[in-house]
Formats: sequence, structure tokens, C-alpha cells
Amino acid sequence: YQKDREWYQALPGKNNRMVNVYTVGVAICNFPFFLIAHVSAGWLGYERDGLSPPYQVMIIFAALFYAILGIWLLRKILLRYFSDKLSAFVLFAIGIGTNLYYYAIDDATMPHITLFCLGTLILLTTIKWHEMPKPYLAVILGFSIGLITISRPSEIVWILIPILWGIDGLDSLKKKLALFKKHLGQLILFSIALAAVGSIQLAYWKYTSGHWFSNNHVEGFDFFRPFTIDVLFSYKKGWLLYTPMMILSIIGLFLMIKKERKMFIPLITFFIINLWFISSWECWWYAGSFGQRPFVQSYGLMA
Repeated sequence: YQKDREWYQALPGKNNRMVNVYTVGVAICNFPFFLIAHVSAGWLGYERDGLSPPYQVMIIFAALFYAILGIWLLRKILLRYFSDKLSAFVLFAIGIGTNLYYYAIDDATMPHITLFCLGTLILLTTIKWHEMPKPYLAVILGFSIGLITISRPSEIVWILIPILWGIDGLDSLKKKLALFKKHLGQLILFSIALAAVGSIQLAYWKYTSGHWFSNNHVEGFDFFRPFTIDVLFSYKKGWLLYTPMMILSIIGLFLMIKKERKMFIPLITFFIINLWFISSWECWWYAGSFGQRPFVQSYGLMA
């Protein structure tokens, strides 16, 4: 339990309430597993305090569940473009040859596996919506982007994927704007779903701190002095040094210029801005981390 350890991740708020410095999205994703633990803890004679063994076991199963679900979603994407054998090989490579494996089976309390699953869902739903726009897909897309953002606010960059998807020049941009205009009602549904999920975080901050916005994290961004070279290549925590397989993915991004131009612009834009966000964090090595953990959530896209 580490009862004597300093609790630095929550700060005093309104009416003796505590304000968690982290956002609520991962807690929402883990809620079904928390309920199972909460019920079973009473049956098994453990404390219902959120920390006893049943809760510890279920948080591990939550990470494993989202890892498997994310890989299953990624398989559905890969099979649209590659053979079953090649898709299986890529899934194996991503699952075993990166730090995704570590966060799926070891450091289960970190958010990255949940975000990997949500990011892959966003990518798959984007592809499906552009093939055949349907209201339910627009809602899923809004819900997913909202949830990934309130899990880790810098993940708002995922909104670029549906916005830029299919654009490779001026003509395709005009067609994209016409598509949005034609399905304006679905864009409204998307916006409502996004705002509804985002409002959960605002409500939490208002309830606990008395303010609609309460960002109390001890670290922050410095967007004008990113640590990009260190993030990519340093021996301390260089992404490409400790996950060299991703070099192939970066090469693959540029091969898309000729082979899949309509994917290139959204993916390279996401990659550059996501790298900028990750590199701009004050603690660029991300403290207790196996490799560069903030890249895990984009492995579906990199695949």
C-alpha cells in the first residue's frame, strides 16, 4: 500500500475535496474493471478501498483487454491493404518488437495501452466514415477523440486524422469541404459527441476545485525549445535507439508519397505535430518509462 509515501498526484480542492492532477479519461475506460474488482473485493474479504489485491489484478486485466482489442482493431485496418500473412507479421512485429508489449503486460497503470486502442479505433472509424459516411460512425469518432483527449490532453492531435484524411492537393481539399457540407448533420453529431465527452473533465474540475479549468500538473510544455534530438536518439531514452523498428515506419511514411498520397498528408502531419508535443514536454524522458512511452499510442498509425 505504501501508506507513508507522499501523495503528490492530488492537490487540495474545494470543500475538502482532492483534485487529481491527471485527467479522467483512463479512469472512465477502467471503470468496468473497477466495478468487477469492487464487487469481488467484498465477496473475497478484501478492503473496498481501490487499492487491495482485487483492484490490482483487474487493472492488469484492463491493460491486457485494451491491448488485445487494439491489436484486433489494427488487424481490421491492415487487412484492408495487405494479405492475411503480411498483416499477421506486422501485428507480431508491433506487439513483440516495441514497448507496447511492456505496457500491455507489466506497467498496466500507465495510460498508453488504452490510448493505443483508442487511437487505432479513431483510425479505423476514419477510414470507414470516408468509405461510407454514417451517423453512428460520426458519433463513435467524436466519442473516441473526446475520450482520448481527456485521457491525455496532448492527444487532441488525433483530430487531424479525420480532418485531413484523403487530402493530397487542392482538388481533394475542395472535395473534402464538399463532403463535410453534404454531411453537415453528421458533423454536428460528431461535435456533440466530442463536447459531451469533453464536458466530463470540465465537470470533474468544477466539482473538485470549484473552477472549470484546473491544470495542476507539476510539469509542462516548452513548445519553443523541444528536445527532439534527445527524444529520438539519446541513450537516456531515445525512441529510435530503443525501438529501432520504428525507423522502418518513418521510411514507410515517405514511401506513401508515391503509393498512398491521400494517406500521406494526414499521417505525416500527425507524426510531426505529435513528435513536437512529445519533445516539448519538460520531462522529455518521461520519468519511469520503458523506452519513449508516449509514442505507444501511435503504433497503430505507424503500423
